[in-house]
Amino acid sequence: MTYAGQTSGRSWMIKIDLLTLLVLVLASYRVTRFFIEDYLFDKVRNWIWSKRDPSTAIGYLFTCYWCLGFWISSAIVVGYILIPSVMFIVCLVLALSAAVGIFSTLLDRN
Repeated sequence: MTYAGQTSGRSWMIKIDLLTLLVLVLASYRVTRFFIEDYLFDKVRNWIWSKRDPSTAIGYLFTCYWCLGFWISSAIVVGYILIPSVMFIVCLVLALSAAVGIFSTLLDRN
């Protein structure tokens, strides 16, 4: 896949093959899930909710996959554009973690 655009008279283009796209998608899912559901982020999430009720925009952000997922995905794409080799390695680790969680959920059903 190729995405192109133009900013301030300069054109830019990034090419993303399907494997890279899958890695970025799974990494985005993993980070989003970490902030919304994982136990390790509970204290921070509860602190945020003590300051900003979940009914407020900021509080709601940490309950909504669609909302937070947009911002996480945007950050991952910008990071991949700026430092692709580093971001690919980071995202690969996150993608593998996501795959382990997904497979565990699917295979451990009783």
